[in-house]
Amino acid sequence: MKAKTRARSRRHPVPARCGPRRAALLFARTVVAVAASLPLGCAPRPLELHLTAYRQPDAPIHLVEPFDACWYAADSGGNWDILWYATRPSELESDGRLLHLLHARVLWRPVPGSTHVNRTQTNARLTYALIDVDRAISYEGSGFVFLRPDRTGETVDGEIESGWLAAARRQGDAPDPLGQCLVRGSFRAQRRPARVVAHLAELRQRLGPPQKFVAPQRPREAW
Repeated sequence: MKAKTRARSRRHPVPARCGPRRAALLFARTVVAVAASLPLGCAPRPLELHLTAYRQPDAPIHLVEPFDACWYAADSGGNWDILWYATRPSELESDGRLLHLLHARVLWRPVPGSTHVNRTQTNARLTYALIDVDRAISYEGSGFVFLRPDRTGETVDGEIESGWLAAARRQGDAPDPLGQCLVRGSFRAQRRPARVVAHLAELRQRLGPPQKFVAPQRPREAW
């Protein structure tokens, strides 16, 4: 019996001392090892808007604008409001803020396997606004937005494809740094209806109601 006990103890060694600190250390090492073994592709993608500005049509400029957060709200009619949000230091006052808002009003979603889509179709109205202390400008147009809500309804992943915008509403002496522009980007939005409503109200207060929508004409090189 003693020989069997010793053999069993060799096959299943138990540390003589495994208090809370040692257990925590072992757990931390396990977490680090598991994290190190995960593929890099699992890391979340940054929230970035890719713009191609055609202020000079023969010399387009490619820009990448990082955003801080993305939220969404949905109504009973099947409409989705996706709002990208970022703040930067004001260009006018040292203690002011320059607010970046990108609003996608998605009117319908394609059904996988049954809805035919192509790059010229649109299902969303897009507004990109730059709001400073006493001046603001919006770029407005249309694009195609793919949405993939999760089962809980708390988040939605998506992509903005081939959005085409042009300068529209303006407050004060706001300059037009972009001209017409092509926008695209991927996002993960959290369900925050109150924040979406509040920032859209701020946008409307600063720039007035949206103008009658007319899709801007793209130059040939933008297709």
